Parts: sequence; structure tokens; C-alpha cells
Amino acid sequence: MRRNAQRLRLNRGPARGRLRSPAGGETQVENYPEAKRSAFPEIQTIPTRWNDNDIYGHMNNVVYAEYFDTAVNRWLIGSGALDVPGGPIVGLVAETRCKFLSSVGFPDILETGLSALHVGNSSVIYGLGLFHAGAETPAALCRYVHVYVDAAGRRPTPIPESLRRALTALDPGFAPRTPARG
Repeated sequence: MRRNAQRLRLNRGPARGRLRSPAGGETQVENYPEAKRSAFPEIQTIPTRWNDNDIYGHMNNVVYAEYFDTAVNRWLIGSGALDVPGGPIVGLVAETRCKFLSSVGFPDILETGLSALHVGNSSVIYGLGLFHAGAETPAALCRYVHVYVDAAGRRPTPIPESLRRALTALDPGFAPRTPARG
């Protein structure tokens, strides 16, 4: 009983993760982006479809994941920084989390916001928000982790400089760095 109480205390407060910073120390990274439109440098419009709704009359939970995956990959292709699907580097989804804040469904027109929460040596944590068109607060927030691997062997590989440069558009405070050699 005591351990469970301690565990519950540890899990209170904002959800955070710890990552190694480029300087070698630990850095705090929010699990979700901030819940406002201005937290997302990239906004994409996406219409809902009739089959997105479930029996309860709102968009089925699994469809949110499809929308977030589409937004990340649309941005990657549009930025020209990654040759999807024929290039030597592939982004594999290692983790996704979604926080549902309000209902959406057909025939809504939605907007997906995209940001870079953290850029590591071989991974990127994207933050996404799903908004009703023109809304200031999101209907859902997402944490989406891509690990970049070589296409042939599927082993983690450093993020190419072209992608690092493109990621600056998703976080004005992000300064591209050369990955550590080793």
C-alpha cells in the first residue's frame, strides 16, 4: 500500500520525461506540446471523412493516430529533407501518446499543428495538436517519437543535416548541431 501511495505521488503534476542534452546533462522535455495554437509553427488543414466517425458519433480514437502520422509525413515529404519512401534513411514510429480534450467528427474541417519538442542524435519528438478549423485550443494533443534508421539494416542512424536544418522551421529556438562522432 505504501509503495502505491509513493508511486501515485511521483506521478502527480505535469507529465515530463528526462533526456540527455547535447552537452551531456539531463534536460526536461514535456510529454505534450503546450495546448494553444501558437505552440505550433506548422499548421495543416485536413478534412474529416464519413468513415472517421464511430458508433458514438465522434471520430474514433485510432483515426487521431492516422491524422498525426499523416501530418508528420506530409511535412517530411514537403520539406524535401527526407526521401520518403525511397531514401537511405527511414523514420520509424517508436512511441505515440494522445491526450483527448474535446470531441471532433465528420463533417468537421480540422487543422493539425506540428512542432519539434526535442531533436536528438537519431530521434525527434514531435508535438502535435488537432484543432477545429480556426480554434485557438486543441481538441487533442500528441507526443510522437520518430527514430531514424538506415533503410536497409533498420539500425538507428544520425539525423541527416538536411533534416536538422528543416526542423528549425518547427521550433524557432532549435539550433542545428552536428551529431557527435563516435
